[in-house]
Amino acid sequence: MRTSSSQPCRRHSADNHESDGRRAVAAILAAVVVLLGCRGSSDTPAAPTHPSLAVYSITPGDGPPRGGNQVAVSGTGFQEGLTITFDGVSATHVFILDARTFTAAVPAHPTGVVDVVVSGPDGQVSKLTRRYQYWDTLGACGGCWDYDRMSAARRRP
Repeated sequence: MRTSSSQPCRRHSADNHESDGRRAVAAILAAVVVLLGCRGSSDTPAAPTHPSLAVYSITPGDGPPRGGNQVAVSGTGFQEGLTITFDGVSATHVFILDARTFTAAVPAHPTGVVDVVVSGPDGQVSKLTRRYQYWDTLGACGGCWDYDRMSAARRRP
């Protein structure tokens, strides 16, 4: 077969176009498979989720009624936007160190033992029942158990 310029047609040229077309179709099919994944199979990866919110400890576990002292909270599932309350009063200056630790400034509260509640921005809640004690700084309770539980280091002048 000859072209108008009297050059012989190159058979391999046609084969190259044909294989280029096959490569393009194969690439498109591969892209479709990647985009669709294994829809409907048990191998389908689950959407990423945040770990469950859980609070394990708060350190220190006591402080003055005026508040303002920093506490470190350990647990799991901590993320930006969480809140912490002491007997329903919100703490301030919450700083997430990582998914397992954050710090916060304790709010003011009358003397006594209170619940600590951490709430995540996704609606998860974890509670430490009666885990933070506001102690009596002046000893006005006259030797009651709140005052007696205050650490020896805090009683020293």
